[in-house]
Amino acid sequence: MRRIGPHQIRHLLASTLLDDGYNIHEVAERLGHDPGTLMRYYTRVNATRRRQATGYIAELITP
Repeated sequence: MRRIGPHQIRHLLASTLLDDGYNIHEVAERLGHDPGTLMRYYTRVNATRRRQATGYIAELITP
């Protein structure tokens, strides 16, 4: 396993908290950022959330 530094830990923390349902403002405050910075640099969309969004959109447009 390769070593990771503080910057990578911050990314991991932000993504994990958001994945677990914490909102943008809570996570931004924890990391000491404004919400815009958090969204720009520390987040990603995981595969599960992409699938959930696709299913939700399909439900909205399917009679």
